[in-house]
Order: sequence, then C-alpha cells, then structure tokens
Amino acid sequence: MLLDEVQDIFNEYIYNEFPTHILHISDMKLLIREEVQQIFLPQMEAITEADIAGKEGRGLGWREMGSESHRTVIRQMIRERLPFAILSHRWLATGEPSFTDIKAGRMSKGPGFDKLSMFCRKAREYGCEYVWSDTCCIDKASSAELEEAIRSMFRWYRNAAVCIAYVAQTSTLDDLRSDPWFTRGWTLQELLAPKKIRFFGKDWMPLTKEPRNGNDKSNSDFVRVLSELTGIPQSDLTAFSPGCSRVYEKMLWASNRRTTRVEDVAYSLIGIFDISMPVAYGEGHWAFFRLMEAIIERCREPGVLAWAGNSSPYSVALPRSPSSYRSLDRHVAMSLKLVKPEFDWGSRFTHSTERRRGDRTFTMTKRGLQIKLLIIGVEMNSPYSLASGYAITTVTRGRPLSQVFGVDEDIVFRVKVESCESGTFQDIKIRCHPESLARYKDWAVGIVDYERTANEMEGHLYATEYMCLLLGRSNPAETNSWRDFEGWEKMETQSVPTVSCMKELRRPVETVWLWSSLVPRSTN
Repeated sequence: MLLDEVQDIFNEYIYNEFPTHILHISDMKLLIREEVQQIFLPQMEAITEADIAGKEGRGLGWREMGSESHRTVIRQMIRERLPFAILSHRWLATGEPSFTDIKAGRMSKGPGFDKLSMFCRKAREYGCEYVWSDTCCIDKASSAELEEAIRSMFRWYRNAAVCIAYVAQTSTLDDLRSDPWFTRGWTLQELLAPKKIRFFGKDWMPLTKEPRNGNDKSNSDFVRVLSELTGIPQSDLTAFSPGCSRVYEKMLWASNRRTTRVEDVAYSLIGIFDISMPVAYGEGHWAFFRLMEAIIERCREPGVLAWAGNSSPYSVALPRSPSSYRSLDRHVAMSLKLVKPEFDWGSRFTHSTERRRGDRTFTMTKRGLQIKLLIIGVEMNSPYSLASGYAITTVTRGRPLSQVFGVDEDIVFRVKVESCESGTFQDIKIRCHPESLARYKDWAVGIVDYERTANEMEGHLYATEYMCLLLGRSNPAETNSWRDFEGWEKMETQSVPTVSCMKELRRPVETVWLWSSLVPRSTN
C-alpha cells in the first residue's frame, strides 16, 4: 500500500523535479512522466514507515510527521529509486540525434548517435536504465516544453544520479584547459549542479582513476585542477548552492563563456541564481537585462555593482553581459571582499555579510536604480586640471576630444577641497571614455560599500579601499532635449572605480536614482 506522504511527494517529484521526457536504454524509447510514474509505482509502494524511520535514524516511536526534514528524507528515498544519468557535452555542428529521430525509432550511424550510444553504455555502469540528453529528450517543437526544460535544467542536473561529462578533445588533464567544453555558457551549470559527475575524454576514456562508478567531485586532485582552470572555488565545485548571493563572483565564472544565441547568456544562468523568468527567444539583450532586474530585486550585496564597460542598452545602471565583471584585478576584488581569498579555496567564505556594507534596500524603479550612496564631490586633476562647474570643452579649445584625450583615458580625479578634510582620500584613477565626461560639468564618486550605521542616512568609512560609481550631473540651466530630469547619472567607465580612504570618518548618504539610458544606444 502506498503511504499518503510518499504518494504526495512522489507525484510532486515526478511532475516538478523530473525531466519531461526520459530515454529508456533497453528499447531506446522516450517516456513521458506519466509512464515513468506507472513504472516506478511498485517501488514507491514498497516504501514502509520503518524504511523512512531507519533513513531518519530514528525509531518508529518518534516521528515528526510533515516536517521539512521528514519530507526531505522521503524525497531522497524517491530520488534514489528513480536513478537516471544526464549528459553534459558540446554539440556537434551536425548529426546530433533529435527528439523526432528517437520518437520515430531512427537510430542512424554517425558521431552524434555514437556519442548517445556510448553515453548510454556509461550510464549503465552507474546502474542507470534511464538517461537524459538535451539533443533528443526535449520536444523543441513545443515552446512550452522547451521553456520548461530551460527553466528546470539546473534541477534536472542536480537530481540526476550521475552526470556524464564528455570532453571530446581531451586525452589528459593537461588538455582540459583548451577543451571547448569549458568555454560554453550552458556547461557552467552542468558543472556546478550535479552531485556526482564523471569526466570522459577522447575515445570515452575516464580522466581520473576513480572506481568504475566513482565521482570525480570526490577526487581532491581533480577538483583542484578544475578550480585552477575555471576560477571556481573547490567548495563550490563539490557542493554548490544556487541563489542571488555572491553575484560578482558567479558572473566572473560566466564571463569568459560563450553561447550561440545571445539570449542564452541569461537563460544559462537562471538556475545558478535560482531565478524564475520567462523564456522568449528573439528578445536579444532584453534577456540579460531581465535577469539582472530579477537579481537586483533579491540581491543585497554591493558586489552586484562591481562591473565596468558597456552597460545594458536599456539601463546605464546595469551591465550588458557577464563579461562586464572582468575588469577588477583579483587582489583588489579580494580586498573588497568580492571573492574568496586565494589561501582559503576549500572553506566557506562570508562576503559582504561579514560587515554591514552598503545599502541593502536598493531596487529598480521607473526612475532607474534607487540606491543610497556616500557621495564625494571630485574634480579632474589629470591629464588636465579642471574644476567643477567647467565644461570639458574649456581644455579642448575647439579640438575634437579624440585629439586631446586617448580613446579610453586614465582620468585622475581629486576630491574637492570643500568635500572633506585634505588628505582624507587619495586621488582616484578611473579609465573612461572622454565623451562620457563631456556631457557633465559636475562629477562625484558614490561609495557603494560604506559601513552602515544605526542612522540609515549616515555612512561610516574606515582607512581602507572602497568600491564606488563615477557620477555626473549637468547644469540644470543647460538641460538638453533628451534629458527631462535633474540628478546624478552613472557614467560608463572601463574600470571599476575604487577610492582609498586614509582616515576614519562619517558622512551622510544620499538616495539617488540612476536613470535609464537616455542617449540612443545600439543593441548590436
């Protein structure tokens, strides 16, 4: 007899945590969830209260019915009884078996079908009679099924009994660095999500000497190689937790990866950030903008703003892609508590939660990104000395900016004398395009990761380095037709601005709205 709790959790697991279609190795038939449910029903009926109590490590006399820990135990027992293997690989240019091929029973010859056959063989070594591959287990003619697969894929890789990772161009560990598998956007979550993974290289030879059904995530030497190759801490490679914390670091992991479709830059990160968002191919860069909006709403860390370079076509406050997070030197990133220390790869590291850093209530509004910043007025010191209130044309004397400044010039700003006591801050070097300076007559830096105090409108600075935004403000009397507001704007920079505070001080913080882009911008 099927226990009520087991039935409820079994149904929930099948319809929410299990792939839409699964391939049965014995007859190479695709099964839908209802068929899987019927096949495994006898195994669910065999689960007894004694089995559950034994798994919990408790006697039958004490049970906390309905508790989350109790349900977790049942869910784990169900997962163990529905083992399936999942494939991680790089697609061939042509010849991959499709959903239609498998449904029609067409098992042709060729590299794609050979890969599927070898994957099935390796899956059986792990005791799996059911497998899932993104080439042939998604009905891509169904937009609803495709969207569900994309939004659920992280969970499917996590729930798999084993992930078989095929790195076709690798024969030894030394070859891993050049294998295209490590450059693709989708394979990042396929590396992080599985609890058990096994890497096979050229000719389907295992890359480690783990036992026949071993787990490469249990091989400390191999995990260290993966960590050095990807920049991902070993603790995350072995036990990754998705969510909207450590945004800077996670974006850094994705920053050197590529996808064929521009939308997949965002869609491949949905599971890593545990974000739910609709899938709409054809939306282009809107996809990453929507992902960042969703992250901003849940993130409470200043590191989400530690980016530079091209901003989104739809908001100057948000980055265009993960590559925008690459500009910080690693040692600076560590000093700003954005990444784990190099000497502490193997342990958990609490980032901005170690201190009360920055505004935790920042949010996207119709007026742009609303955030509290500790604002310090600055003026240009080099390559030209230019006081606040003077247009940059004062020093160009009619010459084109390109003749006066470099394409991306290192501009040195000094803190205004009236802003604070002399010697409080070092000069600030920021790489930016001169044209981004030309629109403004008033500049400032907005410190993002100041220390919060009991007074929410006051920030506390210590003698250390802080991350900031370069801000510009125009003369209201010279408002252009494309600007219908007054206030600070975030200026586009090619480096993440940082400022070194030399003395401890307290200053008021200001609420600012970093407006959406007002100058026509290319989305190409």
